[in-house]
Amino acid sequence: MLEFLFTQGWHINSSNELKLVATDDSMAPLILAGDILIVDKSIRDLSRVLVLIHDGKMFARWVKPSLEGGYELVSGNRETPGISVERLNIVGAVIATARGL
Repeated sequence: MLEFLFTQGWHINSSNELKLVATDDSMAPLILAGDILIVDKSIRDLSRVLVLIHDGKMFARWVKPSLEGGYELVSGNRETPGISVERLNIVGAVIATARGL
């Protein structure tokens, strides 16, 4: 899950970008709890890690089209199960991460 990040010193100039912080390790090893994510809201490319909203929660996930229709939201680790959805509520694509700041 992700939370919005409001931190002094981080300034994003584009109205298309968000700063978020990962709250769990569901996308490990790529994204760990505490990592800062920069998300570009104008990018919706399914080949990228996307930030999506599902059931009122924001997630960073890989997205795979399902053979039965709809999509599978796939985590980065095997311990976190995928989520099947019929439609996507995409916030944007992760374009950068920072760890240990």
